[in-house]
Amino acid sequence: MATPSPTLTVGPAKPATGCCAAPTAAGPAQQPPEDRIATVFKAVADPTRLRILNLLRGPDGTGGEVCVCDLTRVLDAPQATVSRHLAYLRRADLVQTRRAGNWVHYRLSDAEGAFHTKVLECLRCCLDELPQLREDRATLRGDGCCG
Repeated sequence: MATPSPTLTVGPAKPATGCCAAPTAAGPAQQPPEDRIATVFKAVADPTRLRILNLLRGPDGTGGEVCVCDLTRVLDAPQATVSRHLAYLRRADLVQTRRAGNWVHYRLSDAEGAFHTKVLECLRCCLDELPQLREDRATLRGDGCCG
């Protein structure tokens, strides 16, 4: 006679606290904390998205807005590819947009919660160590497409 396997009883979900607390913006906030964290780590795991996040720090590293046309110029990538990566970063609540006529400007999202703050701190620290990313920021200093 087989012994019954133990059953796992799952109670009601507890609200996340600390670094895993849900941000107030739409997007990953509707996900469980472990999915939200995985989404952010997947977003920063791609080299092109890292380059984009680096460029959104601005030419001098202090932040600001960057037009999508400038991103495509510096990355030397098709607009559709850059837009796909930007959409992924938006879903992870790492970037925000502002439309001005035909142009869409992107900037880093303000940190919401300890986890988001630490991710941005890590990016600031790590991105300064990679030569390609320093070159990208130097290229961004050139003439922009939409002023």
